[in-house]
Amino acid sequence: MLVAGTALIVCLMTTVMASAGGGGNDESSVVPSRFAKITPATAQLPDLAQIAKWLPASMQDRPVTVALKMAGDPVAVVNAKSGNKLTAAQRASLRADLKGKQDAIAPSIAKAGGTVLGQMADAYNGILVTTTVAGIPALSTLPGVTNVVSVKSFTPDNLHGASVIAAPQAWQTFSGANPGAGIKVADVDSGVDYTHADFGGPGTPEAYAAAHAHADDATLDPGVSGSFGAGAPKVKGGFDFVGDAYNADGTAAAKVPHADPNPLDCDKGATAGHGTHVSGTIAGFGVLPNGTTYTGNYDGSTISPADASQLFASGWKVGPGVAPKADLYMYRVFGCFGSSSVVSLGIDRAVEDGVKVINLSLGSPFGGQDDPTSVAVQNALDAGVTVVAQLRLGRLHRRLAEHDERRPLGRRDRRQRPELPGREPRAHARHRLDQGDRRQRGGQRRQQRA
Repeated sequence: MLVAGTALIVCLMTTVMASAGGGGNDESSVVPSRFAKITPATAQLPDLAQIAKWLPASMQDRPVTVALKMAGDPVAVVNAKSGNKLTAAQRASLRADLKGKQDAIAPSIAKAGGTVLGQMADAYNGILVTTTVAGIPALSTLPGVTNVVSVKSFTPDNLHGASVIAAPQAWQTFSGANPGAGIKVADVDSGVDYTHADFGGPGTPEAYAAAHAHADDATLDPGVSGSFGAGAPKVKGGFDFVGDAYNADGTAAAKVPHADPNPLDCDKGATAGHGTHVSGTIAGFGVLPNGTTYTGNYDGSTISPADASQLFASGWKVGPGVAPKADLYMYRVFGCFGSSSVVSLGIDRAVEDGVKVINLSLGSPFGGQDDPTSVAVQNALDAGVTVVAQLRLGRLHRRLAEHDERRPLGRRDRRQRPELPGREPRAHARHRLDQGDRRQRGGQRRQQRA
């Protein structure tokens, strides 16, 4: 994929400066010579289409993933500007209009050598496309395209910490001991094993094998309706944008996602189980020692003081999640191995489906304000969706943390103001939870060695 701007710009500077041969103080020049005066004009980097034109021939056939940003605000932005008063019919009409304009240029994208990975109209108005560096300039001239933006790749980041944020104490504040009831929570991740007892499924290897046998079908297997879908006890919806073989950093074939309506997690591979684990932390019912789903209330007495103080709780096979009565939606953006460059598709669909909370337990060493993932998250926040993000999202996290108060969350904020459903829109960095979990896991390893 495109090397997140850095290598490309370095190569660009080297190539253009070498051809310029030094000298020249033209302040309107985009790339100045080595000793030229830096001005506001020369400090501006060129857009991606211009960079692609300047790259050497040896890089022109390099495969890349880009977003074609289209003219017009996405549904979430229009809705936010209206005070979130658009009706479902008005949102659907606007969505159809935006996607109609995107559909109109699909033949031209193919003619320019691009392959459409997905379309977005709710949190971001644009099209994800795989192409080559040489194809970027042609894509930038298509009708309605205002910019071509490089897409960053993300990897799953394991996140623990329910045990260190005093969830049982928080449960006492919910009427009826049903924390999370009525809240739609999305996890953008590697999928979820909805047959697990933690989500109200049978919890048997046979149930998972039956679901996995049809996981890649073009239509949803009706046999999973008891564990996945509107009538399921926990995982009410979602989508698989990629399929098992997808890997944004893999071979040319692996870079091409194969979408289907079944977001079942893998049972093998580097990412296998990540989404299931995170989903359980978010909203799992809990599993009793005999392997059955916990069906009681959630209050200060749900977890005994003895279990709360132990690394290995005897009263639970799997402890409850933070909001065990919330409805879960899984948007699968990772294959069984590697990274993903289609995270923005998951965010966009979650906003379209009307979720109130989006979790992003993933990370990337790169980030930027124009990255479609960052823009999609910002638009979701503006529309009133709470986004809970990993700290390792770099600039993305800084934009999220500053959304409400325009300043990063300080140590006191992170310690005293945990993110809960129903709070004002805020992206909550869970770095301190990870720190607490690392200390806990260290104690666990010491206990095992002893």
